[in-house]
Amino acid sequence: MADDKWGPTFDATAPAHEIARSVLTARLAAVARHLPLAVERARETPEHVHQLRVATRRAGAALRIFRELLPKKQTRRAKEVLRAVRRAAGGARDWDVFVETLAGSATLNGDGARPADDFLTGYASGEREAAQAHLVAASVDWEQPLHDLRDNLPGETRPDDAAPETFAALGEAALGELLTGFAAAVAADPSMPGELHQLRISAKRVRYAVEFFAGGLSPWLKEVLYPTVEKAQEVLGGVHDGYVAAARLNQILERLKHVRPETAKRVRPGFTAFARELRTHAKTSEREYRRWREEWAAIVAAPTFVALAKGEAIGDQRPREPSGKGGNGSPIPVGGGSVPPPVGPRGGPSRGKTSGASPSRPPRSRGECNRPRNGWGPRNRASPPPARCYSQQEKESR
Repeated sequence: MADDKWGPTFDATAPAHEIARSVLTARLAAVARHLPLAVERARETPEHVHQLRVATRRAGAALRIFRELLPKKQTRRAKEVLRAVRRAAGGARDWDVFVETLAGSATLNGDGARPADDFLTGYASGEREAAQAHLVAASVDWEQPLHDLRDNLPGETRPDDAAPETFAALGEAALGELLTGFAAAVAADPSMPGELHQLRISAKRVRYAVEFFAGGLSPWLKEVLYPTVEKAQEVLGGVHDGYVAAARLNQILERLKHVRPETAKRVRPGFTAFARELRTHAKTSEREYRRWREEWAAIVAAPTFVALAKGEAIGDQRPREPSGKGGNGSPIPVGGGSVPPPVGPRGGPSRGKTSGASPSRPPRSRGECNRPRNGWGPRNRASPPPARCYSQQEKESR
């Protein structure tokens, strides 16, 4: 598997634990490859640190998705290592973004803002150097544990009776859970910056899951869903970055008042104007998010989305989804455009089995299909009454 956000096209019936081994090998190798670049060549381009942080997030997403196929102790250790590297890279990346924001500010290039621009440029450069020192120290502590994970953890993947058995079943279960959670968060209509930031995190998790599974499931995932969720992440990032930077300016100015009151007085006009510019950008991004919600309504109504939310197989549906027709042209109910009711994983044997249900996992009765099992499927979310579901025997008889 190449160091690329898109996974290869796997066969739908491939064993899930083999897919997990392939994905984990690539994702952990990417983190190990980007760490020395971020440590040794960060001054060449901020992209090295950015790619390191993204690599840790993709590897963390893989751990969440394949958690049932990995030993718990090794998974906890992997999370610890990735968290440490991600946080060290995050501090450096945050200041890189702040420096880029300074350079792109129209306000700081205007008359009267030069003192603020000079002060903030020097201040941010110093903080960025301190963050780089922290990243270097973290690499000393965590580089060898990271290499151990890369070399050993993928080989620990094993089949598990509690988890889906095939690539398709695993992807449908994981995507169904993430999508219904994200859709419920969007439907809650958050408005506070902190709530919107949490929604952005949820969007990232959906994106990373789609990257894993799009190659072997429906093309709709890559061609329609992915760019829509990616756009949400971008506009919500604009909201978050604007408000965070404005708050950071206020903290710097308050600190400066106590140690250099004359300097604080000189730079305050530029700080105030720059903070106003940042909040304006954040509000513009909020309006873009409101427009994005209209695009999302079409996604929620798409047959592939509805099928995933119901725990059904999604097959190979080309992006003709917004018409409200299924692959055979038949209408698919979408619950009035609201989020389809999550009903948990499919009843009966997992996709990819060649025989009847395992004695240890008999087909569910009609009343059991809404209960999540072993962490797969939506968890205890408030939702409309679920659509009727059927046991495996009933499905066969229909």
